[in-house]
Amino acid sequence: MSKFSSDLLKDLITSACSITEYRVVNPRVAQVLVNVSAAADPESIAASITKQLKETAAPIQGSFRWLQRGASMIGYVATFNGTRVLDGKQSLEAGYRCIASNLYLDNQDKTLWELKSGASGQYLSRQGRDDLSELIEAARVSPRGSMPRMHAIVNASAAPKTLVAFVNSIGLGNPSIDYGFCLGQTSDGRTVIAARDYSAPVAVTASEIVGVYNVDGREVHKLVTAALKETAADKVPTADSIEYYKKLYSYAPDYLKKVIKEVEEQAAL
Repeated sequence: MSKFSSDLLKDLITSACSITEYRVVNPRVAQVLVNVSAAADPESIAASITKQLKETAAPIQGSFRWLQRGASMIGYVATFNGTRVLDGKQSLEAGYRCIASNLYLDNQDKTLWELKSGASGQYLSRQGRDDLSELIEAARVSPRGSMPRMHAIVNASAAPKTLVAFVNSIGLGNPSIDYGFCLGQTSDGRTVIAARDYSAPVAVTASEIVGVYNVDGREVHKLVTAALKETAADKVPTADSIEYYKKLYSYAPDYLKKVIKEVEEQAAL
């Protein structure tokens, strides 16, 4: 690819969208408002956001929802534990400067990488964490005209028995979207969720809730009751307990997959 073609491609990727406002959720995650070019597809938008954040943070897949279809969306970005595959010694020497044993500095974005070896060969592993708010502040542009504003957007609140999509940034892995049923609220206003991948309830803030969805409670109860019959249990747990939904998750995983698929199909990105 010629330098002209390469520069043109970079310009097209960058112009696919622009971040106009943001709200920091935690040191690794932020909620962002994005103004979108009408002709941009989801892949171009995701690539543009990642490029604007210096490829050290990226959209959380499945977290974006349209505010105005084809014009603006809201969702979440997160710093990630990145890796880069090397295609030979020449690419390493051309794009990085060695500053210590197996430690390299990217010549363009000044990020720090460690050279490691794996089953498929050598690769670079991202070291350290960037200040996410600084990354977004450097990339964002001021909202204009009738663009939606962050202060006017209210995060969804969950009622018991509703399905909640939320940002999961627990642990050392990359933040992602997780799902579970609302059990209620804590005294400080957090939402308690029977998450599918955790044995204990998870409490999340309103800013971590991506969406709240109504489900057929009768169908859920029917499946839970069937699960209890299989285990010869004589008492049905209440629908505000994690045991109730764990029965659903173990007995009817396909049901939850179907509901989640319907939710994910609504995502803008």
